[in-house]
Amino acid sequence: MPLSPFPIISITEAMILQDEPMGSKDKFWCQLSPMTAGGERWLFKQPRPQLENIEHLAEKIAREVAALLNVPCAHIELADYQGIRGSISLEVQQPGEVLVHGDEVIAGRVTGYDRTKKRRTSDHTFEHIRKAILEVCKGNCEEDLRQFAGFLVLDALIGNTDRHHENWALLRRESRQGVDYRLAPSFDHASSLGREMRDERRLLLLRENRLDAYIQNGPGAVYLAELGNQAIPPIELVRRLVLTLPEYFRPWLGALENVTSERLDGIFKRIPADWISAAQEQFAMALIRRARQLMISFGK
Repeated sequence: MPLSPFPIISITEAMILQDEPMGSKDKFWCQLSPMTAGGERWLFKQPRPQLENIEHLAEKIAREVAALLNVPCAHIELADYQGIRGSISLEVQQPGEVLVHGDEVIAGRVTGYDRTKKRRTSDHTFEHIRKAILEVCKGNCEEDLRQFAGFLVLDALIGNTDRHHENWALLRRESRQGVDYRLAPSFDHASSLGREMRDERRLLLLRENRLDAYIQNGPGAVYLAELGNQAIPPIELVRRLVLTLPEYFRPWLGALENVTSERLDGIFKRIPADWISAAQEQFAMALIRRARQLMISFGK
């Protein structure tokens, strides 16, 4: 039985709530259901205007791949606003929760941390992330850290180079018993799957067997060591951390067995045909398959 395409949500002017200033792309908050207080809010994001940019597809594919790994991830749908193709992301916080971005979490617990730099922040290391989470959580520290390790494995699998300190967060909730934090689901995966390339380059990398170089050279936004250290590719970060923190990372390497070619095919077959080119599909699938193969070898 053929798979049904992913739905495309039509956004109208009446659904728009407000613009979202954070980030580098045009985006706005909207409400799909009747405009009632407390209704679900979705963030519409459109890709940058460069030809053949697939940031909106990267968001949707990343969400579906995360589901195969069982990595908590924001709910993403494909969307259209006045002829502009994009994606919508469901707000990750529940009623009563406040989103606290990683820069604020770390800055309050690591002396001298620079919140003003979003990228190339070499003190945005896994160890500083770990220290910050350990200091604010209560009984769920280990679960939060295991979940964050899942984010990094997902990043390596899809080639996400943008896990900077505003692209992860904790959820804060106050009650009579005090203040609790939990790690928010993963969000913002637009910088994945070679989204920045033209189709001609995608096909060239595949034809010349340069996919490994692409995977192993793309700089990520989580560093291994602070102060002057060069950015490390997401897949190399996982390779090194699995050696020192196997309790966090090995379970996710095992979960890669769920990312089969058949299941990947099922994801890509559901993308509406006129939304993705053959070169975009071939490159994205090849990248995920090869990254999966490399990471499975880390666990042996």
